[in-house]
Amino acid sequence: MNLFQGKALSWELKAGVIELALHRDPCNEIGSLTLEEMERFIKALETLQSDAHALIIHSIQKPGFCSHLGGL
Repeated sequence: MNLFQGKALSWELKAGVIELALHRDPCNEIGSLTLEEMERFIKALETLQSDAHALIIHSIQKPGFCSHLGGL
């Protein structure tokens, strides 16, 4: 899957570069939804990596890169 648009993140493989964008309001919360979509990305990465030479991870949210919900 070269293109995915989820509720917490999206990715696209284009010209050998995988672009992974975080976009979960309000501040890219890393909760169960983000983790589910991240697991989906990891599975897709097995196929994507054969056509990619770079991975860019960035946030579309202006307030910050990401936050973690819950305790460790």
